[in-house]
Amino acid sequence: MDDVSGPFDYVHAANAVGFKPFLALFHQLVDEWNTADLRMLITNGQATAGLHSTDNSDNFLYFNHATRQPWPDDVQSNNFYQATQWLTNHALPLSKICATHWSEIGLNCFAGLKAWGVEYVPIEVVPETIEYSNPGAPWVVN
Repeated sequence: MDDVSGPFDYVHAANAVGFKPFLALFHQLVDEWNTADLRMLITNGQATAGLHSTDNSDNFLYFNHATRQPWPDDVQSNNFYQATQWLTNHALPLSKICATHWSEIGLNCFAGLKAWGVEYVPIEVVPETIEYSNPGAPWVVN
């Protein structure tokens, strides 16, 4: 599920018919009530989740969408620090998958993702390019 912040009623509905969704979180938009439900879903094996972006603005977690450039290393490091604190404070385990917002990611993110235990980064465009631009970025050939 893309662009997720809760409530998670649809995850419970998906579970009822045998699905275990992956949730791409806008973590700064998940309130405390929904975070408790999210933790229960993840720890009970009913969903997996990864950090998708901070919120639904141009303030992306893994790339500076507004400037169309990777975040400087110090800013990116701080982004990972803040996101790690959020995960730790809410006792939320991460999936091994990280689905970045609009597939935008700087090369300086991969060490942080590896430290989180992320093994898979499904993206459509080459790192450090903009998916929705004119002309559009070429899609990754797999």
